[in-house]
Amino acid sequence: MDEEVKEGDQYKDLDNGTIYTVRRTTKDRVYIKHNLRSDLDVFVTYKFLDDNFDYVIPKEDLNNKAKSCDQYKRLNDSKIFDLDKLCEENKTALLFNNSDCLIVSFEELNNEFDYVTPKENSTREIKVGDKYKQLSDNRIFNVNLACKEDDRLFLYNDDDDDYLIVNFNKLRDDFNYVAPKEDLPKTGNRKNDGKLKWHTFPKFLLKPLIEVSHFGSLKYASFNFLKGLSVNDTLDSLDRHLEAVTDPMQGDIDAESKCYHLAHVAWNALVSLYMIRFRSDLDDRYKGGE
Repeated sequence: MDEEVKEGDQYKDLDNGTIYTVRRTTKDRVYIKHNLRSDLDVFVTYKFLDDNFDYVIPKEDLNNKAKSCDQYKRLNDSKIFDLDKLCEENKTALLFNNSDCLIVSFEELNNEFDYVTPKENSTREIKVGDKYKQLSDNRIFNVNLACKEDDRLFLYNDDDDDYLIVNFNKLRDDFNYVAPKEDLPKTGNRKNDGKLKWHTFPKFLLKPLIEVSHFGSLKYASFNFLKGLSVNDTLDSLDRHLEAVTDPMQGDIDAESKCYHLAHVAWNALVSLYMIRFRSDLDDRYKGGE
C-alpha cells in the first residue's frame, strides 16, 4: 500500500460502506474492528485491505489535503464528483461531474461527502474494444480510446450514440467489465419519441458558464438574477463582453472574474432570455411606436 497503516486509521468497506478502525497491525495482518458492533473484530491481509477498502481521511485533515481533480462521493446517493476549485475566501468548493455542478461549503464537503482515495485500477489490462456496463443504468459502453498518460478513457454507447470521458478510478467504481458473449439482461420499453434527449447535450461545454455563475454567486448572491434584472442592462453587459472579445488590447479573459468574456456573453444571453420569457415586466427593450 502507498500509505502506512496505523492504529486508529479508519477504512470503509467498498461493498457495504461499513467503517472499520485499525486496532493493531503485524507484519502480515491488519486487525480491524467495526465502529458500531464490537463483536465484528477481524483481521485481513494488507492486499485485501488495499483492494476492498477505501482509506477514510480524518475530517480535520480534509481541507488541507483537498486539491483540484480530487474526487468526492456524495453520501446520500453515492454520486462521484471531481473537485474543480476551492475558494478559501468564501470557504466554498466547486464540484463537477458529467451531469451536475455543485457549490458547497467546506463544512458540507466534510459532512456530506467522502473523499475518494486514489487507487490503482484493476490489474486486468483495459483494451480498446472492451465492453463495460454502467452500474447506474445498465447501459453498455465500448472502450474507444485508453490514455494512461492522461488518466482518461473514452467510452461509446452504440444504442444512444452517447460518449463519456472517465478516468480509470471511475471506470473501476461505476462500471462492470462485460465478459465476451455475456447474455445481457433484457430491459423494459420506453416511449420517448418526440421528447428531448438530454443525454445527447455535451454538458462539458457548460463548465465556463458555471464558472461565471459561481463568480456571480460570490459577488452578489446565488440565483441573484431570479430577483429580476432589466433586459437592457443585461444586454448592455453582453455587448461589453462581446466587444472585449474583438478588442486585441483586452484579451479573452475578463480581468475581474478571470472567466472567459464569451462565457459572460453566453450567461447574459441566457439571463436575458429568461427575463423575456418569464419576467415581461422587466423587458424594457424598445418595441417601436411605444
